[in-house]
Order: sequence, then C-alpha cells, then structure tokens
Amino acid sequence: MTSDDIPSLGVLIRQYNALLGWSQVDLARACGMSDPAPLNRIVRGKILKPHETTLQTIVEAYQAAGLTGVTVEELVAARDRPARGEETPFGFPAQWVRLIRSVLAQGEEVQDSLFRKWSLDLQETSRLLASRGARSDPEGQLFEDD
Repeated sequence: MTSDDIPSLGVLIRQYNALLGWSQVDLARACGMSDPAPLNRIVRGKILKPHETTLQTIVEAYQAAGLTGVTVEELVAARDRPARGEETPFGFPAQWVRLIRSVLAQGEEVQDSLFRKWSLDLQETSRLLASRGARSDPEGQLFEDD
C-alpha cells in the first residue's frame, strides 16, 4: 500500500462519520469534548499532527458506536502520510514542503523577507550546534555563508 492509497486523516474521519450518520459535533460529543472546534481543526488539516492519545479517543468513540474495525494505527497512518503526489525531498516532513511551496506562491517581497529570516535562523542554529560540538555533515558545515 502506498501513501496515495491512504486517505488523509480529515477524509477518513469524514468517511467514518458518514457511515454512522454523525456530524463533527456528534463525534466530539462521543469523544467527551464539550467544544468541537479542535476536532474541526483536525478534520480541516489545521492541526497537522494530533496526539496519538487524541486519535485513540476518536477510535474508542467509533468502536463504541459499532465501527470495530477502526484502529489507532490506521488513523496514525492517515495523519502521517504525505499529501498526494507530494515529494518530500531530503526526507523533510510534508508540512515543511507545503510551507515552502506556500511561501513560493507569495510575492517576491514576502519571499525575500521570509528567506532572510530563515537564513538567519539557520545561521543561529549552526552556531548553536557548533558551540555544543555537533558535527552536521562530513565537511563539518551545517550552513555555508554566501
């Protein structure tokens, strides 16, 4: 099974809710949540990595409602899968790739501003690691100054 075969966590939750005839409010109640907003953010992909304990609570609610085949492992796989067709170069997390692509879709001024900030952050990280004796690659350079 490839990551393209696994639906996103939001899609999976919507599918299970549809099987039960539940809304997100119904699922939130079944999970013991008084406020469905956090669950809505998970379904919309605004919370990218919900805790495994949260996923366990969702699974328990589905199982109590009769969906006994739902597992934490399935929800974790859906949570952790890269976006469809999305390459993750250098093993970067998919959300980092999406962030960079989103920045690239902005105007040149926004791009330059963010890239300057990221460059400063990388330089500071390099200095911090070097001060702790960390070696980042065979040449000993984490970040090369331009």
